[in-house]
Amino acid sequence: MSATIDPQQAAGPWNPGLQSQIPREWRSLSTILRPENVVTSIAEAEELQSLTGLSLSGLVVFRPQRLALHELLIRVTADFAVPDGTKIGDLGINFRRIANQILSQYLVPEMDAIVAAFDRARSEVTLAVDAAISAVLPGLAPVAAAPVPAPQEFPPAPRETEPVPPPLPVPAPPSVSAPAHAPVEEASTSAQLGQQPAAEVAPENLAQLGGAWAQSAGDCSKLFQRRGSALTFRQPVDRFAQAAIIESQRIRLPTGVCQLERASQEGGALKVSGECQDSISYTSQTAYIKLRSKNEIVFNPNGDSALDTAMTRCTL
Repeated sequence: MSATIDPQQAAGPWNPGLQSQIPREWRSLSTILRPENVVTSIAEAEELQSLTGLSLSGLVVFRPQRLALHELLIRVTADFAVPDGTKIGDLGINFRRIANQILSQYLVPEMDAIVAAFDRARSEVTLAVDAAISAVLPGLAPVAAAPVPAPQEFPPAPRETEPVPPPLPVPAPPSVSAPAHAPVEEASTSAQLGQQPAAEVAPENLAQLGGAWAQSAGDCSKLFQRRGSALTFRQPVDRFAQAAIIESQRIRLPTGVCQLERASQEGGALKVSGECQDSISYTSQTAYIKLRSKNEIVFNPNGDSALDTAMTRCTL
């Protein structure tokens, strides 16, 4: 990366007169131009820049997920007491650990609601701006899309249909008593599951869960791909997706990789602990996994049932 003198601004202690120049072929790697962060393409941003003379950073439209991350970093900086530790790097490590904990356990589970609120606010602002333009310059304001409605608190009333006759009673099967001295065998997890398990059970080990997992089967092809025999996340990675690639000794998430250190059964779940690495920090994390069926699990990041996430095994 090279630096050039910026002739439009007077040099001073807060402006040395240098301006970074990112090579055009590397611009797609810039944070403000990566498709997982913004909705504006590089071509659109460069076209707007040529028309307005504004910088690229002032022209791109950030995704609500990225804006939520920006707000998180601001709030942790302003409102949290981050311990600085005894080593030079401790402050940054502790800051990233706090930010990552809040992001993964509180923001990501509510991301759908955050995106919906963003879309509604954006629609309302668009309508207000178009109305103001129409009042000053009639006929020039574009036709705005209808605002995004807020989610209903109650489901709509069902439409009237013909009455459905009650189901016919099914006779109970005759009871068969077990032999007096029948041996009782301990069923394995696989036997407990069958095709339609009555309750959630703990997996026997992490290897039993090997493969790609997503919130729905429709998300599988959007999030994962095969490269030879290996499963990988499809690029660009959706860092806010509820998804995982589980292997015998590690779990790969959209935000990083967790290396398994311990696994044990606890409270009807498989408790897995390990060291997780992401773009922010290294953290020790614990998660709880339950099986609902051979192809459905319940993933929980900390044991709080309010954060349970159901996931489906992907067939790729």
